Parts: sequence; C-alpha cells; structure tokens
Amino acid sequence: MKHFALLIGSLLLAVALATGCSSSSLAGSPELDLISQVQDAPNRVQHSGTRRVESYYQLDGSGEALIYREEVQADGQGHFAITPLGAVQGGPSNSAEFIAIQMIRAGFNFRYRDFLVRDLTAFLNNYQLISANQVVQIAGRDCLQVEIIRKDGSARYEVALDVATGLVLRYREFDHQGALYSMMEYESYNAAPDQSQVVFHQSTNQEAPLTSASDLHFVPFTPKLLPDSAFTFLEGTIITEPSTGARFAKLSYTDGVETIFFLDGGPDAAAPTLPTLQVGSSSNYAGLTEGHGDGMGDEVRAFHEGPLTVIWGKVSGHSIYLVGKVTETELLEMLTSALP
Repeated sequence: MKHFALLIGSLLLAVALATGCSSSSLAGSPELDLISQVQDAPNRVQHSGTRRVESYYQLDGSGEALIYREEVQADGQGHFAITPLGAVQGGPSNSAEFIAIQMIRAGFNFRYRDFLVRDLTAFLNNYQLISANQVVQIAGRDCLQVEIIRKDGSARYEVALDVATGLVLRYREFDHQGALYSMMEYESYNAAPDQSQVVFHQSTNQEAPLTSASDLHFVPFTPKLLPDSAFTFLEGTIITEPSTGARFAKLSYTDGVETIFFLDGGPDAAAPTLPTLQVGSSSNYAGLTEGHGDGMGDEVRAFHEGPLTVIWGKVSGHSIYLVGKVTETELLEMLTSALP
C-alpha cells in the first residue's frame, strides 16, 4: 500500500433549467457566466480564507463523520497553500498525524476534492443547472446558489458561486438517497491578503504535457471503454517522480465535474516510494489479464479511500494505477479495455 498515497495526493473533483427552458435561453445569463468562470477561479482569484470541510463516508477505515477546518491561500497566479487547522470531529486521535495526512493530500484536495467544472463542454452535455435566482451570503460575500444534477440522476450538488469571481464558496454533495455526502464552506474570506510570508505548495512530482509516446520511451496503454458515455478525454500529461525517476503517462477523463485518472508507468517502471495509506477495504485480483499478452506475473489490487476507488498493480509488464469516484467493476472494465 505504500506506493501510491503521494501519487494520489499529487493527482489526489447542454445546461437546461428544470423549468424546461432550452439551453439557448441561458446565453448571457448570470448562471452560465459564473459557471464558465468556475473552471479557472481557484487558480485565477487571489484570496485567503478559512474553510470547513465535512465528509460523511468511510475514510481511512473509519465510518465516522470527518469534520475539519483548513486555511487556504491562493495568489491568483496558480500557486496555493492549504494549512490544516485541525479536526472538529473524527480523524486520527493524534492531531499531528491528522495534520500530516492533510498536508500530504494538499495538492489533491486543492485540485480535485471540491466541486469544480473541469470541462465546460462536458458539463453542459451531462449536467442540468437549476437556478431560483437565490442570493446567499457566504463569509460576507454575495453568492448565487444553484442546484446541479447529473442528467442520469447519479449525482446532485448545491453550489454557492461568488457573484464577483465565480469561485465556489460552498458546495454540498448528496448521495443517491438525498443524504448529505460531503461539503465545503468558507467561514472567512479575504480578497486582498498579505501573502508575503506564505510558503506555497510545492508538488512532490513533476508534471508536464504528454505530446507523444516519444516523451515516455514506451507506448502507454489507452482505455477503449469508459465507465459511461458521459466521460470524455480531458488531457494527457507525464508525471515524473524525482527520487526514482519513474515516469508515468497520466490520462485524465471527465464528465465535466468528476475526473478519472489512468496512469501507466510502462514496462518495468520503478514504483515511486510513497508512505503507507490506510484503507477501509481492499481486494486482490488474479487472472485479470488472461488472454492479454502472456499474463505472467500480473497482480492487480483494488481499494477504497472514501469516495475514491483505486486500482493498481502490474499488468502485462506495465505498472498501472486507476483512480476515480466510480465502482471497482467500472475501473476494472476500463483497465481490461486498455490491454493489447
């Protein structure tokens, strides 16, 4: 289990009104204008603030609710820092351990934990936006509150968008039964912070665009089957782990909000050295690649970390990682579809 916590941490989130209006009626609307800003707002909007985060799913082997606070700093130029302020409820009994875990996850939490529109076209195709023109106050800021529902009914969010910037200042995610699943809310907000003393986050891994297989010196496996038709290719990058030099092709897929990652380290890749990650449940698979290559020495494991499913192992000589908020079965089908 020790070979993927930081990897996850470094990875590790047509519009129509429910009243029946067509998407064309939203052209130039405040809702669509703000949604179009959401993609870049975390990196583009300079600010600082204290946030309350709540999770009501199994995390680190515990079914207890996890509630904690953190301070966020963003310089508007793509740099950020997240400082854990401690758990309010749940989490490790040792506060130093809790803070250490959150520091490891800072990069993932900033980029992927919270609600974000990751690709506007995919979002417009797969999500419905409902607005009652309701303005709410979050941390002293005027926010337009909207409801966002995946068209197949599998996900629902209440999102408060800062009217001035498009930044998500609160979101609530609900499970398929309507119960609160997770949330984040700003409790304070400073639009002009003094950041002269802030130490911004430094990624452990180096990431660069993937332009061709020659960048990797091997041809990465490419999934041919995605969990459902909503997911489309988002981008390809190369992740380099500095201490070992291991290079992974990272292929990202999105439905507009959620993201699935497929990482391929190629033949005989040296796995990055990463700290132990506690998990709630795990599974081992044998014979998964029968009929693909020689199948010799294949070993694939799966585990769950809160809402995330992670599959990793050695397949047809390649080191493989898959991460996403989908089922084990869906990720396994995605993996097998990528094999030669």
